[in-house]
Amino acid sequence: MTENELKTLLKTVTPPNKAARAAAHAHWAALAKPLGGLGRLETMVEDAAALMGTETPDFANRAVLVLCADNGVVAQGVSQTDASVTRAVLQNLAARRTSVCQMAAAAHCDVVPVDMGIAGAPVPGVLDCRIAPGTRDFTCGPAMTRAQAVQAIGCGIALGLNAYDRHSERITPISGGQTVDFSAYGFTLTVPDDFSLNDYTTNNAAEGGNALFAGCVYGSLGELYLFCYANESGDSLRQHREQDVVTYYMNAGATDVRLRTFGGRRFICYRATVDREDGEETWDTYETWDGDIQLTFETRMSPGDVLPILATITFTPIAQEN
Repeated sequence: MTENELKTLLKTVTPPNKAARAAAHAHWAALAKPLGGLGRLETMVEDAAALMGTETPDFANRAVLVLCADNGVVAQGVSQTDASVTRAVLQNLAARRTSVCQMAAAAHCDVVPVDMGIAGAPVPGVLDCRIAPGTRDFTCGPAMTRAQAVQAIGCGIALGLNAYDRHSERITPISGGQTVDFSAYGFTLTVPDDFSLNDYTTNNAAEGGNALFAGCVYGSLGELYLFCYANESGDSLRQHREQDVVTYYMNAGATDVRLRTFGGRRFICYRATVDREDGEETWDTYETWDGDIQLTFETRMSPGDVLPILATITFTPIAQEN
């Protein structure tokens, strides 16, 4: 992610909802208790209401993200501990032996320890999002480069989105529908009964494309385009660090970049704006790849409509031609 891309992304952040805050405040005031009797708890809930845009924020699905890193300035003796303590804390977080882990367990809340840049080697069992092995000593120069700071902010955004996806309500696959057989490419997909399939593979080849299959399933909910390619690199999405994948796509200009799991396989999901003759269009893309096939789904359908369809995907051994 570049600094300009970060600025563009930040412009999409909406301000707190004043109406929701006022409604939450009015709710507290209507309860049989002294006004402001719960102190900061009341204003914290009002803050959450304003951020979520509802007077009754739902905290049922939640997580604690603990981002760990080392500060180079400890070399000046300004801290009571050194980098070894950071490592010990992160190791204990991974083993769920810290006070925050105990409190979170009592509150039925997940803890996600993240290595943003500790000194030394990565800690097993921890999400690796290392920007660098600690910052530099800021008494001797900049602690971080500007690019590293932008990368760290972008990583924080991606972590928040992924935590939301993992801990929000689970995606329920569509019920009923019809199964579309793509076993020649290693999967099947269920779509609503009124959906049809158009095969554009020949057109794709005529336009210089190299898709093994190109097509579209469409119906009353909209259109879902599908492209299958041979994976010439032979790698798999699961081989790559989440941070590296997210950073790569964000640097390419994508927004809302996150990882989701469909059919037991990880997908990189992102949003991109495409310039058309009649203006800009925003498309959501879902990609995955293994040693043989790369799959790409593109759509302008709302996530509420397309995610239940993608949740039906079932990966199968690739059918061999006789």
